[in-house]
Amino acid sequence: ISDKADELLARVGLSDKVDKYPAQLSGGQQQRVAIARALSKRPDVLLLDEPLSNLDAKLRVEMREEIRRIQREAGITTVFVTHDQEEASSIADRVVLLRDGVLQQEDTARGLYENPVNLFAADFLGTPPINQLHGVVQNGRLVLDGGIPAALALPDGLAEGQEIVLAVRAESILPQGDTPAFRTTVLERYSLGKDELVRLQAGPAELRGLVPAELEILPGTELAVGLKKRGVFLFDAKTGVRYL
Repeated sequence: ISDKADELLARVGLSDKVDKYPAQLSGGQQQRVAIARALSKRPDVLLLDEPLSNLDAKLRVEMREEIRRIQREAGITTVFVTHDQEEASSIADRVVLLRDGVLQQEDTARGLYENPVNLFAADFLGTPPINQLHGVVQNGRLVLDGGIPAALALPDGLAEGQEIVLAVRAESILPQGDTPAFRTTVLERYSLGKDELVRLQAGPAELRGLVPAELEILPGTELAVGLKKRGVFLFDAKTGVRYL
């Protein structure tokens, strides 16, 4: 038993803590001990239910990496339950997205981000959250709330008067696109370190876009924005079904 305990403590990086009491360990170290205890039973499947929820932000990042390393070394299939999209994206080989206990989509984290099957899936992954602009189909065109026409090709089969949500990733906004999709007013600009974020007003809706730092985009100015092909989706406003 002692040899097995030493082996498991070494696997979770706690060989030097063998003589410590739980109260003498940090929160992250206590979580590693809990994982070692679970591994001691040689399970076929390891179940982790929000194991990082009580840790601070920095420690959560460190423990995500540790759990991933331990899981790979142990070679045990692990089900990791979390509400944190970053945890799901950084740890999982496959992500199963549930809503009220109902399966919405199963894919890799990248697949969920780039190809969501419905509005709920699109909104779940992404920081900042995906922009949502509501509109209606009029004469074969999408007109956003506030009477703003959007220069966007619509798929066939959309009925006149159908309510639509145009969902756009922040990095899919082009502040100086060759073919502007609609006009906005710049509300604010923020520096995020390596990125610059602008908050824009389009009718009653607000949206956020990541822009190059060298662009002179000042609050109060009008800005015509284009849209990239990737990261732009159309959903039914009532059902969340994806059309584009």
